[in-house]
Amino acid sequence: MKYTYDQPEYLDVDGARHLVQELKVYIQEILNGNIDITQYATKEELSNAVSSIDLTDYAKTSDIPSLDGYAKSTDIPSLEGYATKSYVDENIANVTTGGEIDLSNYVTKDTVYTKAQTDALIPSVPSKVSELENDSNYLSSIPEEYVTETELSAKGYLTSHQDLSAYALKTEIPTVPSLDGYATTEYVNNAVSNVPTTDLSNYYTKAETYSKTEVDTLVANSGGSSSGGEEGGGETPTPTPTPTPTVTMAFNTKTTTVRIGSRRTVKVGYTDSNGTDVTNNYDTVFTITDANFNTSLLTMTDNGNTVTLTFDDENIIGETFTLNAVDSGGVCTPISVSMELVDVM
Repeated sequence: MKYTYDQPEYLDVDGARHLVQELKVYIQEILNGNIDITQYATKEELSNAVSSIDLTDYAKTSDIPSLDGYAKSTDIPSLEGYATKSYVDENIANVTTGGEIDLSNYVTKDTVYTKAQTDALIPSVPSKVSELENDSNYLSSIPEEYVTETELSAKGYLTSHQDLSAYALKTEIPTVPSLDGYATTEYVNNAVSNVPTTDLSNYYTKAETYSKTEVDTLVANSGGSSSGGEEGGGETPTPTPTPTPTVTMAFNTKTTTVRIGSRRTVKVGYTDSNGTDVTNNYDTVFTITDANFNTSLLTMTDNGNTVTLTFDDENIIGETFTLNAVDSGGVCTPISVSMELVDVM
């Protein structure tokens, strides 16, 4: 069969034509005797076979009475658990004739309490808390010294364990050396402020003059002698003064951290423009600025051109500050360095 339409359950025009053509070929084959139809019955043979069947024992549809008003077996409910009439009659006969009745599942009235008697024996239970007697002194209201969960949360207390892995145990912290005999920053500041003011207007600073050694060197370099004139007499030529070298001050340490419980010593050196170390000719004054913590927790001990820094309070770990240095005569340009307070590890 040939289908040319998209839906196979239908034939389009071409499909119908093809079907008709196939039927014509099939009929012609039958007429030509090319198709074996011996297994098929003719109309006459079929009619004779039907008429020969005996239907006398069968009812016609017109012979079957109507079943309207009758119930089907599926419409009848189950009678399981119901007593039959004979069962009821038999048991009634047993009662009237003195037959025995099984009362094993029953009790006599003198052995039990009625519902009313039982209710009378049970004491009345209060239905309200206010009707109960507080004989154990349970709390009936919240005392003033108690706080609510909301109030407790507002206090900001810790509610979970904090990670202390980055902190050292007391047993891991090295013993802090005794500071007896050392002056505190406050003591030094007070001592400095109590030093009487000295009028130095008629004095030169060391940087403004030459030492005896420097004069002898200058004279020797000029061809003269510090102890007299040239051979054969004559006056010693006056040497031409050399400009005072510029002095620069600098920190001589690259470490900019102070560990808790340890000392950090910072030194300042002085060098003139000739590259000569002139540290011994100067004194340094140290100060701390740019600190966001109580600087009294940081001990600063200075000695000439050296300062020692220590602290023991772990609450200021991580804080930073600026260490400033200036020479006491105010000749050099001040210097400063940023420092950080760190943990032992």
